[in-house]
Amino acid sequence: MKKVDNYIFDFYGTLVDIWTDEHEQRLWYEMAAYYSVYGRDYAPAAFEDRYWSYVREAEAKLADERGYLYPEIDLTDVFLRLYREAPRTHETFMQISEDRLGEWIAGAANIFRIISRKRLGPFPSTIPTLQRLKDEGKKLWLLSNAQKVFTMPEIEATGLAGFFDKMYISSDYQMRKPQREFMQRLLREQNIDPKNAVMIGNDFSTDMKIAADTGVAGFFLNTDKHTADEMIRGKASLYPAEIELIPSGDIAEILM
Repeated sequence: MKKVDNYIFDFYGTLVDIWTDEHEQRLWYEMAAYYSVYGRDYAPAAFEDRYWSYVREAEAKLADERGYLYPEIDLTDVFLRLYREAPRTHETFMQISEDRLGEWIAGAANIFRIISRKRLGPFPSTIPTLQRLKDEGKKLWLLSNAQKVFTMPEIEATGLAGFFDKMYISSDYQMRKPQREFMQRLLREQNIDPKNAVMIGNDFSTDMKIAADTGVAGFFLNTDKHTADEMIRGKASLYPAEIELIPSGDIAEILM
């Protein structure tokens, strides 16, 4: 693949190794207990049911309003709704004032993430590769399907915050990959010719598709251990897009 000046990265599964489990019962038990401390009472199962119901409702509403096939809600709105619409409440000396509620909701979202997160860290070649690109004068951009409220702390915790010229996080834009307008916004705002950019990601249906749909070449990192046949089919599904497969999943190979 020819050299370009703009490198657009996915985050999760591309630059960092992460594992979360939002179906573990402990998560919902702990979240219900946390809300109860602040006077909002849920049974764990009810908290889980309402969380997913509110997510689905918010996604459907946003899709209808914006006309997006791939809407991205802001989960802080869900955690706020869970606080305001608790089935039972009780008086507590831990009452949250309205002027502090936004900060509390951000904290609740991060507690949710921390409990559900089992593993997080950059892949071994991530930081050396990004540093090499920066040293060569390349522009680095992040285009991530993510929730800013807890993704920014994770970007900072993994030591990657300082590498990017700008970060495009889907919850800020109400759309997610492969919604082509998401990539188009980055290209337009940064005045980037698609032929002078490459998308680096680990998912054919999001990262490589949005690249293909906007005329951007792609590096596919096989960090999820797909078989050779699976990768060939994934690439073929996006023909004639320019996609280079990296079967090892090692991001350092984009430098070769």
